[in-house]
Formats: sequence, structure tokens, C-alpha cells
Amino acid sequence: MFQNYKLGFDVGALILSGILILPTLVQNVLFQGGGFAQTATPELDTVAWIMLGLTVVTLCLASNRRHKKLSRKNFLTLAVALCCVTYYGFWAALYLLPFSGTGMVLGLCLLPCAALLLYCLERKNWPAVVPATIYLLTHLISSLVNFII
Repeated sequence: MFQNYKLGFDVGALILSGILILPTLVQNVLFQGGGFAQTATPELDTVAWIMLGLTVVTLCLASNRRHKKLSRKNFLTLAVALCCVTYYGFWAALYLLPFSGTGMVLGLCLLPCAALLLYCLERKNWPAVVPATIYLLTHLISSLVNFII
């Protein structure tokens, strides 16, 4: 399986990661951690951040030899873009409108995870799917425990 991969650098994966991490970094800088300072699941959050980092590194450095260039007309590429735009819409709604709730938490949790997983699938980067899936699960559990339950 790994013979189909080469060491390279995927700029698109780095840009996507930056797009997805930027709102969280802004929240941590402007609002002194926001809801993250009082987490009830610090160990789970640590695992989630490690898996996110591993996903980004794997996406950036492992390239599938058999995969073609990124196409803007591909359904998965469009789905990644839609996830990113919707994710920023949720962040805007969170801070511009007096709205928060289960849907908001799930949107802020699931949309970046979906964007990463869809990008993994689009690039056919199967080694990155494992940490991305673990990130999804840990991030979802942490969000449920900290903000919904």
C-alpha cells in the first residue's frame, strides 16, 4: 500500500489546514482561549490536537503517485470548499448573531473534520484518513461533553 506514496509537499493541504485552524487561533488570541480554557476533557483534546497535527503532516508530506493534479471541477474538491465556506459562516454567526446551540457546536465541530476527510479522499491519501478519522471522533466526543451534554 505504501509503495504508491512518495515524499513530497502538498501546498493545498497546508493552505486547507491554515484555513481550518485560523478561526480557532483567532479565538484563542482575541478571547483568551474562549471555551477551551475550561475543558472537561483535557486528555481527549490533547489526542485530538495530536491527530490533527498528524493528519496535516501526512497530507502535506505523503503524495499518492497514481493521483492526478487537484481539479476545481471535482465533486470532492467542491465539497471541501463548501465545508470551509460553511465553517466560516458558522464562526460568523457565533460572533455576530446571538445564536449558539447544539447545531452551532456540531457545525463548528464536524465541518472542519469533514473538510479534512474529504480532502484525504480527494487526494487518495489513505494514510491520512486514519488520523483524520480519530481526530473527528475525539473532536466530536470532546465537543459533545464540553458544550452539549
